[in-house]
Amino acid sequence: MRWDEAVAKVDRWLATSAGGVERLKCRATGLYPTRQSRDGWRVPVEFDSGTRRFDILIGESFPFEPPRFALVDRPPHLTWPHVESDGVLCLLPSAAAVSGSDPVALVKYLLGEAVNLVETSERGANADDFRAEFLSYWPNDSDAPLVRSLLEPHGPSRLVSVHRLKGLYVVAETSESLTSWLDHAVPVKDTRIREIDPALLVWLELPMLPAEYPKSAKDVVTLVQRAGLGPHLDRLGAEQCQRIVVIIGALSVNGPALAAIVLKPEKSVRAGPGWRSRAGVERGFRPGHAPAALVAQRFLATTRPAKASVERVDTAWIHGRDNDPDLSRLQRAKVAIVGCGSLGGALALGLAQAGVGSLELIDPELLTTANVGRHPLGSSEVGLSKAKALAARIRTDYPHIQRCEGVLASWQQTVARTPDHFLAADLIVSTIGEWGPEATLNAWRHDSHPRPNVLFGWTEPHAVAGHVVGLVGGQGCLACGVTEWGEPLSPVASWPNGTGQRGEPACGVLYQPYGPVEIVHIVALITEAAIDVLIGRATEPFHRIWVAREMILERAGGVWSDSWKADNKLDPKGARIEERSWRPRSDCPICGGGTR
Repeated sequence: MRWDEAVAKVDRWLATSAGGVERLKCRATGLYPTRQSRDGWRVPVEFDSGTRRFDILIGESFPFEPPRFALVDRPPHLTWPHVESDGVLCLLPSAAAVSGSDPVALVKYLLGEAVNLVETSERGANADDFRAEFLSYWPNDSDAPLVRSLLEPHGPSRLVSVHRLKGLYVVAETSESLTSWLDHAVPVKDTRIREIDPALLVWLELPMLPAEYPKSAKDVVTLVQRAGLGPHLDRLGAEQCQRIVVIIGALSVNGPALAAIVLKPEKSVRAGPGWRSRAGVERGFRPGHAPAALVAQRFLATTRPAKASVERVDTAWIHGRDNDPDLSRLQRAKVAIVGCGSLGGALALGLAQAGVGSLELIDPELLTTANVGRHPLGSSEVGLSKAKALAARIRTDYPHIQRCEGVLASWQQTVARTPDHFLAADLIVSTIGEWGPEATLNAWRHDSHPRPNVLFGWTEPHAVAGHVVGLVGGQGCLACGVTEWGEPLSPVASWPNGTGQRGEPACGVLYQPYGPVEIVHIVALITEAAIDVLIGRATEPFHRIWVAREMILERAGGVWSDSWKADNKLDPKGARIEERSWRPRSDCPICGGGTR
């Protein structure tokens, strides 16, 4: 009913406001099949250059989504910006939201925008939009490969590296960085098959206009020569590389833009041993005696350019689309995570996604089926080392990461084997959740010189609260805030009928029956604390607490502890994060209030 009413209102307005309006019935007539249009109108509009017709295309969600406008009487594609190949105009951002209360006003406004776009285009006043939105207009030929770039998107023009997979090319600054990415993303048993070849990056002062796009191999040669890379192209031509990759880059007003051209030999040219003489590139010379420059010239003349889009996969783009001010510090950071269970595993993924450059994951346990319900790993990794399998997953999913290693051992064994490496970490995060190894880690830190930054993160029973304690700047001691059995001196919850801890039908196997939903806030708490330490936002010892809603606590059989109620007289109901300082305790058995 709303659709019918909205269309009827627009129909009446068009009938009284414009002459020669036609109803399109898009679905019935098959017009614009890729646009999923249900109905529409064709409206003639007078311009100084003559009459031009617009098609107004209405979808199923009208009037709560805007109609599309297509220009019927238009010049060839890429003559004007914001006009797609089927004539549809780009008038609003793709995620634009509109009010459905006045469909006539919506259509009227967009028709005005369409008219303004045509008038501006006729005057040639918006040609620079081709440069600003270069990636929207650069063609992607049907026979072109997918190109992924690890390049640093800036000048000058230079020689770079490329690896060709079937249907996928990957370009990088050096063969070493490219090999590292490939080893993570596409692991193979025999690395000798990693054939890495030279490629060219041509950096321009401005993105190209459509009229400047290379149409022939000669145009590409001219472009490369102007960039000062002619000798490199001649060498590739003399070697008769079967596919020569040229990356085009420029800085637009919206940031760096990259595109690719692949020079491919024509299908009529046969490849294989001895094919040079058959192709005629050594015509007039004995085999192997033709001048390299002439061979390059003749070979390049046999190629044709295939234009391809480029998908950036470099670190700066993946982490913040070039706009994360903390990324450079995170890239240089080294983090060791002790305990790769439900908290530590999710933390490792979060830090990788944030852009931390080096991760060492330490855990002595294997993944079991009981872990799968609240662990980032799944059934396919059951029976494998949690740390090693998680590290492999991170390297594959984030191949740009500099280092991610898994260690099947306790942290004590790791320190015994590589003490300097462990101490070199910018941050150590423990999510073991067991007092014995964490007390030992705390004592080891206290005795180390210098003292590393350490975070301890844990959940209270049933995940009704989560804690993270940051020992940073050489200060702080975990034992100052816990009992001699490792329980917090000021817990959030208390349990009149016991904590509800469950046991498996096995000797001494206890667990807490909570799932990934209950701990998601605690994972975020610890991850944010780790980032704060790494980028220098947290420089003194701290204690952060996430508290669940009161309803969740009561459902689990708990009540607010006396200490929590005393510290939160105004609002003890939870559902928030609280930050406190982590104070030294004069009778602390480890640090004696910082005096030992």
